[in-house]
Order: sequence, then structure tokens, then C-alpha cells
Amino acid sequence: MNKFFKKAISLTMAAAIVVPVGMKTGAIKEFSGITAQAVSWLEVSDVVVTDFTTSTITVSWQGDANADSYEISYRDSWDRPEYKVAGQTADTTYTIRGLQSGCKYDIRVMPSNAAGDDAYSGTCSDARTKVAKMRGLKQESWYHYIEKADVSWERQWGADGYQYKWLNSAGKVKKKGKTTSTRLSFAVKNNNVYQFMVRPYQIIDGKTYYGTWKTIQVFEQPWVKSVAVKTNKKSKKYLTISWYKQKGATGYDVYVAKKNNPKNYKKVKSVGKNKTSISITKFNKKNIKGTYYVYVVSKVKTSSGTSKSGVTYIWQTGQSTEGYIR
Repeated sequence: MNKFFKKAISLTMAAAIVVPVGMKTGAIKEFSGITAQAVSWLEVSDVVVTDFTTSTITVSWQGDANADSYEISYRDSWDRPEYKVAGQTADTTYTIRGLQSGCKYDIRVMPSNAAGDDAYSGTCSDARTKVAKMRGLKQESWYHYIEKADVSWERQWGADGYQYKWLNSAGKVKKKGKTTSTRLSFAVKNNNVYQFMVRPYQIIDGKTYYGTWKTIQVFEQPWVKSVAVKTNKKSKKYLTISWYKQKGATGYDVYVAKKNNPKNYKKVKSVGKNKTSISITKFNKKNIKGTYYVYVVSKVKTSSGTSKSGVTYIWQTGQSTEGYIR
């Protein structure tokens, strides 16, 4: 039976006791088998967030004097699955741990006592965790002819926007600002190295909270100097590839394909910053024969990770033709 319906019946029955003529009202305790009883229930109100991190949310609430403990549950505000129990406490504050960064949660607090009184929960909707580190930040492309570079990153769930800085090789900030986009373009000068920094931010109750800065190096795609199929003294063919040294690079990755399609390219070798040529005797476990498409990726390793020169690459074949993979 519905809790509110049960409560209404109890109150109605207590109010429906009829006093016979001549009987003193102060002496009534029981009549016609109906006993007047007080109805009680437990209640929680004012569930609010008092603190939050990238993986925790702390809530407090107005408790009930007759409650022995409180069960705290949560669920994702977007998908709204069944509530998951986080724990129990006798206090009127609790920290939920192990949450995902940049997410919103609905939180429920349910009181209880040894008497098993009816209970009504208190809730808090769209409680947020902080956004952590940026994901998927990379150099998208470097366009040699129009001197423009693109950077991009994954959309960070829970972020209201992104703060960024674009720095030159001397570390001077050339451009900075905020954006809600996940891709930006900047003017560049060929054979220069730049630095791009970005971090997510959230605006919660009028206050701005920032995530951690993520930084990459941005630099030009190495130009391939030559691609040729040669024959050694044993009449065995091999593929030679050479490229121009790129300023700022600490190494190179070499990619080869038989068809000029981004899905067909495979990395055949990684080399250090002082090496600008390689040769291979097989590709895809087959002897060297015919025409090959080639591109080289420059990269730089720093304490925060490895930056690469992008995915829109200059390619070249044995016939000295070149262009862009799009």
C-alpha cells in the first residue's frame, strides 16, 4: 500500500472516533477496537554539495532526530541508471569516492532506524566532479604553402570550455584566450617550433574551476628528399628513403604504403634525430617491387610526453610526385 495512503487512513481513523452521550471525553483511550496512535516517519532535507574533486563529491544534509543512520546512493545524471549504494553513515555528511572526472551525478540520502519507521529520502541533482587532464591533444596538420598549423583535442565531458596559449620558440605567448571548440588554427613560419597549451574549465555556481594544463610541441612535417628502389650486388632490390632534417625534432617515424590511402600506411621504422635516411628490403613481408608512397613524421619527446608533427602529411613516390594525404 502507498505510504502516503496508509498515513492518510491512520489519520482519518483517529479522527473518526465518536464519543457516546454522557461519556467523559478525557477518559477515552479505546473505542470499538480502534486505537488512536501517533504516525511517525523519517525525513531528510537540504542535501547539498560541500566539496568536490576530480573523483569525489562530499554532500551534507539536514537529518532526522529519530534516524540511526543514512544510506547514500548515486547515479549518472545523464544516463540515469539505478542508484548505486556508496555507503552508510550515522553523520550528516559523506564523501562519495571513485567517481569519474567531469561527470554529473544525482545523489540520494535515505534515513533509517531500528524501529523500521517509514522513511523519505532527500536528493541532490547534477552534482559535478572536476575535469581532470586533457585527452587526445595533438597537432592535426602543418600546411607548408599557406603557413598554417592546426591543433585539436577530444571533447572533455563536463567542461564548459577551454583556456589556451600559443607560444613561439622563445617561449613568448603569441596568442591566448578561451574557446568552446576542440580545434584551433594558428599562423606559423616554416622551420620554426611552437608550443601549444590548453586546459579545460568549468563554471559552477558562478565560480570558475580549471583543469591541468596539457602541452605539445608543434612543428613542420619533414619533407622527403628522395624515394628510390635500388638493386644491390646480389641483385636484390631495396627501398631507400631520405628526408630533410627538421628543426626541433628528437626523432622520426617513417611510414610506407602501396596505395595512397591513410589506412594503407604502416610505420616501417623509428630513428633518432641524427638519422635522416633508411632502407628496407621487404614491405608487408614481400620483396620490394613497384611504386611506394612514403611520408615521415617528426617527433619530440619531453617530460610531459611525445609530440608528433600531425596527420596531414606530405607524401612522395619513386616518380618524385608529392602532395597531401587528406
